[in-house]
Amino acid sequence: MLIRTNNFADMCKTGFNSSSVLAVLFALLLFSACEQGNQKGDAFFGGEILNPKTSNVYIYRDGEPVDTLELSEDNKFELEFHNIKTGMYSFMHGNEYQLAIVAPGDSIVMRVNTIDFDQSLVYMGEGAKKNNFLVQLFLEMEQESKSMFDISKISPELFVRHLDSLESEKKKRLNNFLKRNKQSEVFSDLVSAGIKYNYGAMREAYPFRHFTTLNRAALEQLPPNYFVFREGLNYNDSSLAHFHHYYNFLFPHFNTLALQKLVEQEPNLPVNQQTRDFYLTKLGFMDTLITDPVIKNNILKYTTKSLLSNAKNTEQQEDILQFFYNHSKSDADKTYMANWYASITKIRAGQRFPEIEVIDTKGKTLNIHELFDKATVCTFWSTNAKSHFENSHERLAYLRQTFKQINFISINTDSDNEEDWVSFLRAPNVVSDTEYRFRDPEAAKKILALHNVNRVMLIDKDGNVSQPNANLFSRKFNLNLNKLQ
Repeated sequence: MLIRTNNFADMCKTGFNSSSVLAVLFALLLFSACEQGNQKGDAFFGGEILNPKTSNVYIYRDGEPVDTLELSEDNKFELEFHNIKTGMYSFMHGNEYQLAIVAPGDSIVMRVNTIDFDQSLVYMGEGAKKNNFLVQLFLEMEQESKSMFDISKISPELFVRHLDSLESEKKKRLNNFLKRNKQSEVFSDLVSAGIKYNYGAMREAYPFRHFTTLNRAALEQLPPNYFVFREGLNYNDSSLAHFHHYYNFLFPHFNTLALQKLVEQEPNLPVNQQTRDFYLTKLGFMDTLITDPVIKNNILKYTTKSLLSNAKNTEQQEDILQFFYNHSKSDADKTYMANWYASITKIRAGQRFPEIEVIDTKGKTLNIHELFDKATVCTFWSTNAKSHFENSHERLAYLRQTFKQINFISINTDSDNEEDWVSFLRAPNVVSDTEYRFRDPEAAKKILALHNVNRVMLIDKDGNVSQPNANLFSRKFNLNLNKLQ
């Protein structure tokens, strides 16, 4: 059960009018003074969002919506829980997402600046210590995962040694934290799972990033105990059914299972990840090994969505879609996938790129075809996804040096944040005369079936679509650019 409070004063009869950190801390002292009045099973969660992207904050528990909170005039929100059990909650604002463990007796206040969401997030109050530890640890692991392209170049033996060292250090920090701070099993199990699956995902992805040719000879270069981390793997852990680190492991894991099976069938032939056999083998493992309905529906949905976007031809897409219809148990997901497929097939290779309008950094409106004077890579980004913005622009900086005959443009997809757009363009690796924004973002996104900013389109010098769904971070992306130029 939960009750919204009108303002922080409702809890302790005091104001919370300043946006300064000192005011937050002062308010928390007052919260602590009220703790004795809390009934067993009660908890409070609130906070302040600097530079908000929208007027709402969405609260979820185990993937199910708990409430939608509207920010006050001073960008604060609050929620009081009654008779709750310790659990994993998540909150969303704009496209940003974070976790919080909330237990009876907690009075947690968060403060975050959307300009640097993850780095600025801090929890205060009773129950804050465990959440600050969780956020900091997971943020470090996310940064380590971003280095995969570099560390995947080292030998398998050094790679395993490096990951073992990182994982051991995280486990040691968790154990030390638990010795000093008594915590629930929910907390310790969640953080332990996050560590296990984070480094497991990096191990699963390594063969695809390290070896140019995927065959038996490549896999035999891995140490004999390379896959020992899979021991005790639970494909149906319902407690993690809404935990993104779990899925971040499962996606590359099923890639590797498909690779191993196809190598076993044809030891001397290289495995191509963009074939019907690979796609259906991977989906087959998901269907066979996962029995939990929530996990199965989720992983089939998001894998099918990705495969449909990257399939080479209509025949592959139809086979993938038919497999999904035959094995998904969710009618809502089937309807969603039918609509998704209809939207992505609006733009196919060989078709003329749609006549949409963009605005450059000087405020001039252009037909996008004015930018296609040579082969072009068209990428997209949003101020709500800062990590993608940074990673994609770092990648583009490298590609511009390597493929000088190709034009690289980047388009912001947001609706009404010109000021934020300009502030982002001050970041490193940004080339201002290649940056644009849609004149009519909502219309443009519908025309391009642009459901997320990860999509990359390759356009030839005549303004025709060469590849409608490319992956900027794929090992094969450079090969695609060689063909394009």
